[in-house]
Amino acid sequence: MKIRTQIYQGTKCMELLGVYSQDLAATGEHRQGLVQLFWHIWLSRACVARSEENVARSCSNVLNYFHQSRAHLEIDFQTLRSSCQTGGFKGFDKMIWHVVEYKKGENLSITFKYHSHDGEEGYPGEVSVTATYTLTSSTTMGLDMEAVPENKPTPISLAQHTYRNLAGHNSGNILDNLIQIWGSHITPVDQNIVPTGEIMPVKGTPFDFTTEKKIGASILEVPGLGYDYNYVLDCGEEKSGLKHAAKLKDPSSSRVLNFWTDAPGMQFYTANYVNGVAGKGGAVYGKHSGVCL
Repeated sequence: MKIRTQIYQGTKCMELLGVYSQDLAATGEHRQGLVQLFWHIWLSRACVARSEENVARSCSNVLNYFHQSRAHLEIDFQTLRSSCQTGGFKGFDKMIWHVVEYKKGENLSITFKYHSHDGEEGYPGEVSVTATYTLTSSTTMGLDMEAVPENKPTPISLAQHTYRNLAGHNSGNILDNLIQIWGSHITPVDQNIVPTGEIMPVKGTPFDFTTEKKIGASILEVPGLGYDYNYVLDCGEEKSGLKHAAKLKDPSSSRVLNFWTDAPGMQFYTANYVNGVAGKGGAVYGKHSGVCL
């Protein structure tokens, strides 16, 4: 899966395709500023050790199986676990990934790899997963994620699950942020946040972000604690084979993020279950403190 994110602050434009490692900051002052800005708006836990705790995924990177399924999935006559979310109890975001390649030069890149063993979280087969971040220029970063089953068929759906707050990771909630989503339909969920199989038009509902509006404008009308829904992306504007999925704005900082992807859908989540998570720099993250796309 590929994700393209374009960030503006005032009249200055910077393009990103995802970001993870601060090691990339060592490539020059202009590139360091790019990474530092993204680091500033990215919610993350106080330290790596906390990734072992069963708390909200405030520094999630790659998730192995995103969103729930209660379909009693069968593969080769084997029934898998009937319900899961974000990879299970210990998804890929809670694992230690290894650096397998680090390229210097004009197109600096770093590749992380994780090997999932047979039976992990109830899924069959061994899987090799890689996430590569590339600095293709002074203004562009790339993210490429790939999962390859090695010996058995297995379901997998990778997701990049970074929580962002354009005003700054420790600036409070994101309810005053403006968002526009190029998706005129959603896939509704039941009381267990499991998709029902329906594809529902958003026009005239609290889920309608086809024109720009505040995230918090209709959030109290949404069942549950906030937005946690998959938007079926429209076939609109494309760039380099990627669809324009969403635009996020923060009026206080004049920052704007444009999201592009090759995926057919995009999950819109407003950190509904984040509560008292200790973050970097002494920050404490609460409900609606970030947004995931």
